[in-house]
Amino acid sequence: MENINFKIENVLTESDVEQKLISPLLIAQSPLGLGFSYSDFRTKPDLRKLRIGKGSSLKVYYPDYVVVKSGFPLIVIEAKRPGEDLEEAFREGRMYAAELNSEFEHDLNPCRKIIVSDGKRIFAGFWDSDVPIHKFDSDNYSSSDIKFSAFVDFACNETLLKELDELNKKLRKGKRFHKPTRMLGGKTVQNEELVPNSFGTTISLEFRNLFNPNTREERIDVVRNAYVKSRARLKHVDPIEKIIRGINPPSITNTTLIQDSSKPNELLNRLKQYNKLHGQLLLLVGNVGSGKSTFTDYVREVALPSEIKESTVWLYVDLNKAPLEKDYIYDWIKNNLIERFRLNFDDGLDLDSSDTLMKLFAVEVNQFKKRFAKLLGEGSEKYNEKLVDLIEKNLSDKDIHLKSLARFICGERGKLLVVVLDNCDKRNREDQLLMFDVANWLKEYLRCLVFLPLRNTTYDHHRKEPPLDTIIKDLVFRIEPPIFSEVLYKRINFALRSMSGKTNSLQFDLPNGMRVEYPQSEQGYFLACILKSVFQNHFFNRIITALTGRDIRKGLEIFLDFCKSGHISEDHIYKIRQSKGDFVLPNYLINRVLIRGNRKYFSDFGFVRNLFHSEPSDKVPNPFARISILRWLKNRYRLHGPNKTKGYHKVSDLIKELNSHGHSEKRISSEIKILIGSRLIATESQNVNDFEADELIIITSSGFVHLELLDNLDYVSSSSEDIWYNAEGVAKKIADTISSKKGFGHFTRNSSISNANEVIQYLIKYQNEYLSLPKTYLKENEITELSDLMDIKSMIGSITDNDEHYIDIEKLKSDFKPGTIIDGQVVSVQNYGVFVEFGLNATGLAHVSTFDKESSNDGNSILMSDFENGQDVKIEVRGYDDKHNKFDIIILENLEELDHIDD
Repeated sequence: MENINFKIENVLTESDVEQKLISPLLIAQSPLGLGFSYSDFRTKPDLRKLRIGKGSSLKVYYPDYVVVKSGFPLIVIEAKRPGEDLEEAFREGRMYAAELNSEFEHDLNPCRKIIVSDGKRIFAGFWDSDVPIHKFDSDNYSSSDIKFSAFVDFACNETLLKELDELNKKLRKGKRFHKPTRMLGGKTVQNEELVPNSFGTTISLEFRNLFNPNTREERIDVVRNAYVKSRARLKHVDPIEKIIRGINPPSITNTTLIQDSSKPNELLNRLKQYNKLHGQLLLLVGNVGSGKSTFTDYVREVALPSEIKESTVWLYVDLNKAPLEKDYIYDWIKNNLIERFRLNFDDGLDLDSSDTLMKLFAVEVNQFKKRFAKLLGEGSEKYNEKLVDLIEKNLSDKDIHLKSLARFICGERGKLLVVVLDNCDKRNREDQLLMFDVANWLKEYLRCLVFLPLRNTTYDHHRKEPPLDTIIKDLVFRIEPPIFSEVLYKRINFALRSMSGKTNSLQFDLPNGMRVEYPQSEQGYFLACILKSVFQNHFFNRIITALTGRDIRKGLEIFLDFCKSGHISEDHIYKIRQSKGDFVLPNYLINRVLIRGNRKYFSDFGFVRNLFHSEPSDKVPNPFARISILRWLKNRYRLHGPNKTKGYHKVSDLIKELNSHGHSEKRISSEIKILIGSRLIATESQNVNDFEADELIIITSSGFVHLELLDNLDYVSSSSEDIWYNAEGVAKKIADTISSKKGFGHFTRNSSISNANEVIQYLIKYQNEYLSLPKTYLKENEITELSDLMDIKSMIGSITDNDEHYIDIEKLKSDFKPGTIIDGQVVSVQNYGVFVEFGLNATGLAHVSTFDKESSNDGNSILMSDFENGQDVKIEVRGYDDKHNKFDIIILENLEELDHIDD
């Protein structure tokens, strides 16, 4: 018999029952216990007091525990001191559950089960029955006991999850969900990308070596002409930069910060001691995209004093190209270094000449002489044949060849060999560990200094593993990324300088197929315009800086994608050229490019994510999970977490509170993982692939800016295209608008206002219907409205109320609903229909297709030829055509003609 490790022998008080029985029982895994996590229940200090009973028995009561899942209170648990009346405790628990159930929709009744215990006995049963169905005492507290096993089956986590599924099924009521973009057609339509503007595309191709240098030559060109130093401290830092720089792993205390990367004295002072660096490993730690490779190139090409340059030989190995099999990588490294040596050796000697080869293999040649010079006769034909064989053998032996090169080029000249292993960390864990083995082997194999640029995340994960665990602390350096806008300005200035004096012509294509030629110098206008449009506007500067974070490479990618975006039309390019770069792109266009990228319809896979994303396969899709996660972290950004670091808080604490606010643990966990991968959240370990329940997480600059985008009309309107709706009519209306079948047409301001109003009204209604609020069972001070939408509604309402054009059209639609019959006057007759004015300022078109084609015998036909300007008519309104700003109407009667007949 397997017993539960409950300390029930010294249970004397109610607190003993809670601590020694109920809490362990809740947490222990089935079949030893009920298998809940700490996030699944709330305790007495958090719970709301309710009035229970009637008349003289009326009292204020709240239990010791309530088990909560996805916002539903499912079990009421009451602890009593030994010997107290459990029948009365069970009755009180039932009444409390009844009060909770009364707050929910009819017949939902989520709180169905009651558990009470005095430490010696446990009673358990249903809320609507006064007789407990499980009764047993402490002798039965064993996983092999029938009564205890039946109780576990009754109240365990697995059972409640099944009941929760049924509750959510009732709540969903079988409704299907619809996404507007899914109504437009297949994936080709949904994921449609605009044709990139050829002007920006030409620029990105022309200067790809500046924005994304790949070869050593391109990288050297950048560091010599457009290097931007990173600084450890700045006097004036934008708030978003403070957020970016504040998100650091705790392990940064183990590294030496390079205060000014343009004068890296901390590193140079160590390199001056080159005689002590043979067989050592030097780490350069920095976050992804921070410019570690660029900095390494800068050190070698620009920053090294002449004495260190003359005393060192630097070889670069790009591990991106290395094989991942242990049996092959070492030979690959040897071949690569032999090639690097031969390409970089510049001492006036030909490495393939016989004289140099004799010097290169001097050790082996001298051994040969000692053995065979007298026997064969030095200089004899036989002697020379054997010597040639020896040299050829040494050339084909990778170990001898490589070590001879290192000895000849470095050792004999008193120089330190520095091998830079670039791109070591762009791999999974197993591959990274293999690369570390290679680094460890190489420093001993050639007695060289291995220079290893490494992501801070990789360092954090592996700093206690070989060879990182044995590295000298003074050889671990850290670099901060430069400010992205400064990098971009410097690269573009370099691009502009490289254009000067060039007279060749380039071309771009107009939509009508015409090809326009322009001098290359005009590319500078385009770059200057984009730069000015984005970075001289504080809001957009903040967005792109936040999205970039500390990843300069990503920032340059965003900028190039911006330049190529098909949303920037030839009209805009024409204005840029005419103004010679002084034209500034309108805000709505910058919004569109940043939010949509190059897609026609908004998607959740770009740099900007959809905070209203949900999964239609969930029992109850939840479009508020991401907002709630980010707001929870934002609210705690300035608070110290468990490790005493501001902003870093436990995933389990987040899940516990959000669980009480109606979010499922499964959905929250999935969204946390997505937000980490999208870099809206960072983990303490800096792992972007996964997290643990006790992981500490923090909101990033990108997370902050995404929350700010909720106050942006274009973002809310764009999101409406990518949301799952259980109201097909709402989804269809938005789909018709963005496909330009109805409404004002895609990308118009009126469409943005209309879609934003549709989505916020839907989300508020959906929230009230489906997202369980904790006010039913939590104290008021324990409730945080993490998914509140009223600020968004207020923003949209303010824009709507102040847009005169939108107001006028909405009033016309309200005054003249479909089916309205009213008198009007013909104002124009065209070959495609008759225009009629009615009301104060409404105009309608009776299309030619609404008229009879010829007169009928009964005289009731209405021909278009019967009408001319000024005639009075009776019309019926069919609807409003937003695209053409006119009503669709049919003419019912010619009033003037009827008057004539009456006379």
